[in-house]
Order: sequence, then structure tokens, then C-alpha cells
Amino acid sequence: MADNILDGGLAFQRVKRELLLPTDEDGIHLRMVDESWDELEATFEGPRDSPFAGGKFVVSMKIPEVFPFAPPKVKLHVGFIS
Repeated sequence: MADNILDGGLAFQRVKRELLLPTDEDGIHLRMVDESWDELEATFEGPRDSPFAGGKFVVSMKIPEVFPFAPPKVKLHVGFIS
């Protein structure tokens, strides 16, 4: 699937425009997995003033070829990383 997205199709353009912008603000960090636009990993920090403050959480995303007409598959990696 990565070849189709790297061809510059709609999915690639949408991912590039909406998801791969610099996101280090607000404790959210997004990166490509294995140099592939269709597999992403996000790490975000727990909200301040909550039981999750100071924790880091990881989510992996698989972007479908028909994105944005179908949502990405998202998996929360269970655990609390400090």
C-alpha cells in the first residue's frame, strides 16, 4: 500500500497536509514508521492536573488507501510510560 500513497494520491496529500505537520506543540509527537506514509505512530503526554499527568501514551495508525473517505485504524498501546 505504501507505493500507492507515495505516488502522491489523495491519501498521501491529505496525510501530509493534516497529519505530518510539526506537532511537538502540546506534547504530541507524530512520526512515520519505517519511512512509510501509511503507518504512523503518535506519542502524547497525559493532561496536566489529571491522574495521567507525567505519563506518555503511544498510538499507532494505519492509513487506508481511500483516506480521508475511510478512517485510519488506530491502536492504543496499553501501558503507562513515564
